[in-house]
Amino acid sequence: KDEQESSLSVKLERNQFSVLAKKQPLTAVLYEIASKVDIPFEMKYDSSEIVNIDLKNATMEQLVRTLSPNIRLYQRTDLQTYETRPLRLVLAQPTSQTIKM
Repeated sequence: KDEQESSLSVKLERNQFSVLAKKQPLTAVLYEIASKVDIPFEMKYDSSEIVNIDLKNATMEQLVRTLSPNIRLYQRTDLQTYETRPLRLVLAQPTSQTIKM
């Protein structure tokens, strides 16, 4: 029963991701995503975020935006073919939002 409650599945088909994560650490989910597209994954800090997501047919950008605001996706666009390719996935330290008056 514990195995069913906490599971992780990342599928990539024609540049569309399907991700099912139940009670998974954000770092584990990001590692799986990075390994599917064969890019490096860097952790700038140790995150304790837990992910519960069921997302189908999402682009890499949509997936990154949905998971956490602390993820940085570096990519390159070929200006001749307009094809965008991910280069690196980074889990950055949360920025503190201070409002000055």
